[in-house]
Amino acid sequence: MPNPINIHSKNAEIYLQPGIYGITALGGSNARVGNFSISLINTKSGQIVEAQNTMWRSRFFRGKRHGVRILTIDIADQGNYRVTFKNPESLQVIRHYELFLRLFFKSPENKDIEICIGPC
Repeated sequence: MPNPINIHSKNAEIYLQPGIYGITALGGSNARVGNFSISLINTKSGQIVEAQNTMWRSRFFRGKRHGVRILTIDIADQGNYRVTFKNPESLQVIRHYELFLRLFFKSPENKDIEICIGPC
């Protein structure tokens, strides 16, 4: 699993090769995206790549953590990219999908939400 990035971090960088990548919210099996979005800026060329909403929110359990894919991004050029988050306060990660279990398990606070960017 790629290194997680907190959604409130300011200077996160990641090296990516050309391809389609999934952006996964960690810590739950469901998410409300709201106005949350991610942009990647190529540090060499300055090209800005915007993430797109996914039609299918796949859920998984990897590295002892639940995750749900919330966005996808298509990278055309390899290189280092600076990750910028827009409206991080609007992203909500819900620990359990079932309403009954939500009563007993607390969802992560917004300041603790992390994402991973990895191949689809």
